[in-house]
This record gives sequence, structure tokens and C-alpha cells, in this order.
Amino acid sequence: MNKCAIHQPHYFPWLGYLNKMASVHKFILLDEAQLEKQSPMYRNKLSTWDGQEKYITVAFQKKGFLEKKFSELMLENEIDWQERQKSFIFNNYKKEEFFREVWSEVEFIFEKKYQSLKDVTLDTIYLEKKIFHIEAEIVLQSSLEYNRELKKNDLLISLCKKVDADFYLSGNGARKYMDVALFEREGITVDFQKYSVIQYPQKHTFVPNLSALDLLFCCGINKANDIFWENFHAQN
Repeated sequence: MNKCAIHQPHYFPWLGYLNKMASVHKFILLDEAQLEKQSPMYRNKLSTWDGQEKYITVAFQKKGFLEKKFSELMLENEIDWQERQKSFIFNNYKKEEFFREVWSEVEFIFEKKYQSLKDVTLDTIYLEKKIFHIEAEIVLQSSLEYNRELKKNDLLISLCKKVDADFYLSGNGARKYMDVALFEREGITVDFQKYSVIQYPQKHTFVPNLSALDLLFCCGINKANDIFWENFHAQN
């Protein structure tokens, strides 16, 4: 089977996102989707030194953003969001044993001069994909030729066909609106992601569903990979 998943781009994705990516051969990023308010497409959660979750957020130009595609959104670089995030990470993770090892991998995200929200968000996805040795091929929605008037199930089916997928892995939240019979009529098997929270040593009481950066800073790259893949194989 040629397995496919389809997802919005996420800024410094969490572990469930990476689990989904690792489960398929083709991972289609919806870079033409519209941005939603309070979306992980431009922010994600890390932990403070005392174990409280806190969002790190990319500043983008908000005028008319609800009518624009994700790929059209430009950054608000008059706000030094990179320095703010860098300061937060240093203030809350610099005492971790593996801080320098991980920071050497992620530092460029906070130094590179970005212009678009798409570029910085994609860089964080490709970075985590590399660190966790995920083999799935990332395909951008914008790179595919398809009928852009399609919506919901019809859009997903069309995108699956464009990458020759005969298996679609969906998130559990889609059970409410997915018409599985439509996929099956098109020769596409549907399954829903099996994922449970990965627990690992943190600074204080465990806080779930943070960006994968937290696991990396707390455990180091090698141990983080061991934890991620042991959990993956146990659930798949």
C-alpha cells in the first residue's frame, strides 16, 4: 500500500504530528489552507522552568489574514519574534543537560531572515523530520495540479490520488465529517491514527502535548529518538 496523510503545516510540531508523519509514505502539507485564529500553524507550546505551558508565537501581518492562503501570509518583522522566542528558550531550557546539543540544531530558525510564515513553519517541520529520522516524503499541496474548487472529502480524495495513495491515514478528529464510503469507492482504504501521549522526564509534573522541542531539550537527541520510536512501534 502507498500510505498518505494530509495535514496543515504546524510550527515546531508536537509528537502526535510526527507520529502521523512517520506512519505514511507521503505527507501532504496544506500550504494553501486558510489560517485559523489560535492555530498551531504559527505557534506551539513549550514549558517554563517551573512546568507551566507557554506558547511561542510567530508574528505575522494580520490584515485580512482570514481571507488569505497560508502561503500568502507575510511576517511582521518589526516585532522581533525570533529574539523573543530565543530568550524564552534560553530562560527556560538552558540548564538542561542536552541544551547545547539541541540548540546547535535549531538555532538557525531564530537567526535566518524569513519573509513568509510558510517558509519558517516549513523549516521547523523539515528540521524535526530530520532529527527524528522520519522517512516520509513531504508533498506541498501547492505543488499539485487538482481542481481547487473541491472541498472536504472530495479535496482529500483528489490529493490522495495525485500522490497515487491507496491508503489514507486520518486524524481521529475527522471521524465527525469524513465519509469513508466515498474514499472506498475510489479505491482508497481509510484508517484513523492510533496515538497515545508519550510520557518522558520533564522538569516538573509531566505536561503533555508540547512541541517536540521539549522532548529534545529534556532528553537529548538520541534518547528522544529512542522514546519516540519505541512508542511508535508499540502503537503501530
